[in-house]
Amino acid sequence: MANNSDSPLCEIKYLNNNKHRSLSLIVLLLKLYIVAYRLVHLSDHGFPWFIAFLCDCWYTFIWLLWINIGWTSVDYKTHPQLLLQRFPDLPRIDLFVTTTDPMLEPPITTVNTVLSLMAVDYPADKLACYVSDDGCFPITLYSLTEAAKFASFWIPFCKKYNLQVRAPLLYFSSKSTSKSDSPSEIFHEEERKMKSFNYFFQEEYEKLREKIEDAVHGKVPIDLSGDYAVFADTQKNNHPAIIKIIVENKERLSNGLPHLIYVCREKRPNYQHHYKAGAVNVLILGRGMSGIQGPMFGGSGFHRREVIYGLTFDEHSHPKGKMSYEEMKRKFGNSMELNKLAAQTLSGESDIDGPLNLSSRIETACQVANCDYEHETEWGSKIGWVYGSITEDIVTGMKIHSRGWRSVLYISDPPSFIGSAPLGGPTVTIQRKRWATGQLEVLFSKNNPLFLTLKGKLKLRQCLAYMWILLWGASSIPELFYTFLPIYSIITNSYFLPKVGEVAFIGVIALVLTQNLQHITFCMGCGQNFRECWNGMRMNRITNMTSSLLACLSWILKFFGISETFFEVTKKYQPIVNDGADSGRFSFDDSAMYVPITTLLFLHLTALFMPLLGLRPLNDVGRCGPGLLEYIFSLFMVISYWPYVRGLFGKGEHGIPFSTKCKSSILVLIFLLVCKLFGGGSLFH
Repeated sequence: MANNSDSPLCEIKYLNNNKHRSLSLIVLLLKLYIVAYRLVHLSDHGFPWFIAFLCDCWYTFIWLLWINIGWTSVDYKTHPQLLLQRFPDLPRIDLFVTTTDPMLEPPITTVNTVLSLMAVDYPADKLACYVSDDGCFPITLYSLTEAAKFASFWIPFCKKYNLQVRAPLLYFSSKSTSKSDSPSEIFHEEERKMKSFNYFFQEEYEKLREKIEDAVHGKVPIDLSGDYAVFADTQKNNHPAIIKIIVENKERLSNGLPHLIYVCREKRPNYQHHYKAGAVNVLILGRGMSGIQGPMFGGSGFHRREVIYGLTFDEHSHPKGKMSYEEMKRKFGNSMELNKLAAQTLSGESDIDGPLNLSSRIETACQVANCDYEHETEWGSKIGWVYGSITEDIVTGMKIHSRGWRSVLYISDPPSFIGSAPLGGPTVTIQRKRWATGQLEVLFSKNNPLFLTLKGKLKLRQCLAYMWILLWGASSIPELFYTFLPIYSIITNSYFLPKVGEVAFIGVIALVLTQNLQHITFCMGCGQNFRECWNGMRMNRITNMTSSLLACLSWILKFFGISETFFEVTKKYQPIVNDGADSGRFSFDDSAMYVPITTLLFLHLTALFMPLLGLRPLNDVGRCGPGLLEYIFSLFMVISYWPYVRGLFGKGEHGIPFSTKCKSSILVLIFLLVCKLFGGGSLFH
């Protein structure tokens, strides 16, 4: 009988992907056919045909990148139960949580995240949770301090009964399911006992929530004395480094509470702070003083320490020995204690016993959290999170891959951790704009995947996958032109799509049906239903014409030195249930981000209503007018923009502001004037 201690913790299962591959190849062939058709007839048509040809070439290229991503499908089956037999070998793990503004990211949400992390089914003496407060708000420290009191009885309860939902907010919600993985009568008896005592845990959580919310809204002002005296006379972007140990597992009890450490890095007006990447690097630096010294979990992935410290896969396989002190100082800075621990990590000495007393390391940890510590070191370039983009996770992952390391994607069922996504139109578009802007920053930088493939060890398929990700925002430009084409064709009595009766007409219909079938099949294979699939398609159309389009403009302004990009924090919401009339409706504000898509909606409605109202095209003499496909295309775009159609007649936050409608109306008139002046032009005649 095989020894379970030698059994693999993870197995790779290759999935049958023939249906997806077949549909993808059919779509590719149809796209190539459309491109060839446009190229052959390029000289017979005008400027719209040429624009459509360029857009079709772009979409074909993007589809090739997509085929590369989805060609090989694998699933990772894990066996966490085998970990119990390897208890002594479990590594120490550092858990990172970042927050900035308690007004945008409610402290109670941060508290629930921290409590769920501290309650993971793992030896407490091998865990440390670091919370980065990048805004230097005393309310964050206060919330964590109060949460630590609640954790003293909540975490033992979670572990005793093996609760599956360990964030109190979700556990006590009415929709929480699978609360326990223990079917024993003992658990149900204990749960009944808990209810009989006036729901002790729920009442304690409500007290915690009320305390935090009262402090947030100023009902109970925080006394800036004692542990909070350091927050006096501090500003969001001008304050010293602050590190507080909230919970310390001094006895290193495996069934105790993990370390909980508050970290606020120093910020000064004349120093770059590099947004979230800088905050995470300070967590890496600060946790180098804690003695945990294990793999770290931050955001959406686990990272090994030696990888974050810049070690390549070749150096890991063939260690070169310890570096000199001068080399370590040049790479990691002038902290002797950090350099000592980093040298041990890079040389393969993984079993590091840290200090029993974390309090003795506060002064050293504050030193590495100073804003000038990273100056003239390799932090942010070769070590830690990489600077230069507001999508620090993408560029950091790409740099890690370029050093020869491999990564594994695992999605547990049910999900291990669930994020709090922004709700409503403004916050969603701001977040998407930030992502798209950061992707463009990486694409046009020295960390471009093409450069890392040629100069590093980024593999070709990895390069193509990163290109697909980074070109996400740039795809809004060809989509903008392609969205204008049916409008232009209907208004100017021209066409850019094949007519009924042409062979290419069947090709376009086949392409649309096959590509949508492939997309629906893929989404349903990921567990989505048809409505979720349609919402995803619709949101892609909307975000491309709002956030992605503005991201391109933002990057262009940065490229020419007109303005700088900055990290926009999006408002996070607590889970709420809204089954009223406004459930699922978009919310709007007067941001310029909504002007392009509102303009497009007005233009599509104008184009569709022209024949219904008996209006004549601007150029209707001796021209072959638009066909069926142009009208179907325009109608599809109106359906895709349906939340904005509702917004035209909505009121309050669910209505498009009057100023946005006015700006869009002016742009519509300008477009109609351009069509009148240049609608009869031809590129090749």
